[in-house]
Amino acid sequence: MTLVVATKLFEVPVLAGDFIVSSKGTTVPHMMVPTQPRLPSLMPAGAAWKISGLRKKISIVRPELALGWSGSTIGARTLIRELREYQPITPFTFASLSKFLSTLHDFGSNVVEVVGWVGSDAPTAFRWCSDCHRQIEAIGDVAIGSGASTWISAQPRAMSHFSATLVDPAERAISAMLAKAAILLGSEVHTGSTLKHFSGYGLELIYWAQGSFRYVDEVTYLMFDIEAVSPENFQGNIIPIIYKYKSFGQHCIVQVTQLNSAGRRGAKSGDTFVSVITPVDNSMPDLDLKKIEPLSLRSDYYCVFIRWRLLGRGEFSGPIVLAADGNDDAFSFNSAHGIEYISLKNAFVSSLIRNMSSYKPPFLR
Repeated sequence: MTLVVATKLFEVPVLAGDFIVSSKGTTVPHMMVPTQPRLPSLMPAGAAWKISGLRKKISIVRPELALGWSGSTIGARTLIRELREYQPITPFTFASLSKFLSTLHDFGSNVVEVVGWVGSDAPTAFRWCSDCHRQIEAIGDVAIGSGASTWISAQPRAMSHFSATLVDPAERAISAMLAKAAILLGSEVHTGSTLKHFSGYGLELIYWAQGSFRYVDEVTYLMFDIEAVSPENFQGNIIPIIYKYKSFGQHCIVQVTQLNSAGRRGAKSGDTFVSVITPVDNSMPDLDLKKIEPLSLRSDYYCVFIRWRLLGRGEFSGPIVLAADGNDDAFSFNSAHGIEYISLKNAFVSSLIRNMSSYKPPFLR
């Protein structure tokens, strides 16, 4: 099962997809998911579906075509391979993609649903399902898959999801999407809510810029609990999960570090889990996994999900998104026992608390 989102923000086409793959009718237990060590106890007893693996759900098939899939992995593999192997004389348009999809053979029981963007000039959002008479339709914003409801409900409340200081529309769109991604990942770590919908383990993002589709390259996610009496009187605790995503184009790496987590399903303090996630149409057997090293936590974007408890204001939570060139006043990068970690600077937290006169202080960049 899955979560895939196609939307346009600030006139920028964006596509998002999770990584969780599930299997039905298996007696094998749920796979270990490092973001939520308590997963087996959180999932419905006797559920027919089991979380069984990780795959990329979105792909840049051609510079003018990006899509995400939900449903059968066999159907998705067949469709994307057909699209990659086809060599159109001119770039795909909505009309030519529609014509191509109408020629595909019957997928039978391997039903796959696809949403995405197509076009080299002004991309059009589309939706297609293999068992719906193979007709393509133009769409507005849409979320598909078992995790669609979690996306719809993930509304940034405590923090604004863009800043007036961000002028570039693509950066504003990316920041807005990352804000919602941070909410979903924070919920996954705290309650396992996304995994209960058989979706999650983060989101990958594709956006349109300068005539082609591109991946957001690197993102680090952090989570904190902060209790404050005043801007000068507060205490904070880092949630012992640090999540790092890095795109390598056709594949990506997700790294999850568990800090001070002894006793959580046997995870030891400082355990780091590295997952190489490949596209559904290519398992990339030539990747040398022995050469893969832990990723640095320094990134293009930082997403901080904070659960606040403020005197006189109650409890609430929200994300902050920072670009790489604006984090010097926010973070301290440290290491201990060979494990890299990040701390929030006190002055940064104080500035956030001072801005809590409304529940929507701006993103900082």
